[in-house]
Amino acid sequence: MCEICSKEFKTREALRYHRRLHIDSERRFVCNFCGIRFVFKHQLRDHMYVHLNVRDHQCEFCAALFSHPHSLRKHIQYHHGKGRPERKYACTYCNKTFPAPTHLERHVRTHTGEKPFPCGHCELSYSREDKLKEHQLKAHQLMPYVCPVCSAGFRLVKELVTHSFEMHQVHAYDMSRKRITTKD
Repeated sequence: MCEICSKEFKTREALRYHRRLHIDSERRFVCNFCGIRFVFKHQLRDHMYVHLNVRDHQCEFCAALFSHPHSLRKHIQYHHGKGRPERKYACTYCNKTFPAPTHLERHVRTHTGEKPFPCGHCELSYSREDKLKEHQLKAHQLMPYVCPVCSAGFRLVKELVTHSFEMHQVHAYDMSRKRITTKD
């Protein structure tokens, strides 16, 4: 059993592999699109399908599309199979249960009103990071993705990827470039 998250494993090898996920210095492979860090290079490669919006793996039961075979397998297991993950993390406010502590943590914020993601441009805060990013894009018109060739700004990664390929015939993205807003 992992002493950090209490997840159980059948072998010591699997546990040793899992423990690396909890050590930040082990996460050496960084996605240039969103900043998520991975322990193994193949995890980053598989993750890139999300940004390229390639969804060519289809569920035979409900026709849902996925970017990676692993995502499809998890979907089938969770929604259509017998292997639904055990929901052992219970909310103390409403007794709903969740399969992972992070899911429970996010849910508890609906009861406590905690909003740990403040906007750096105004006084608003959000309970989820994705909601903060959505606010910043809409309310502050942030253009967080900048073309390294011509400095054009884009709201979405896929817009930058499309632009850089169509205009410059390259797949380009540079995290070190300054974020710009339309107000600058």
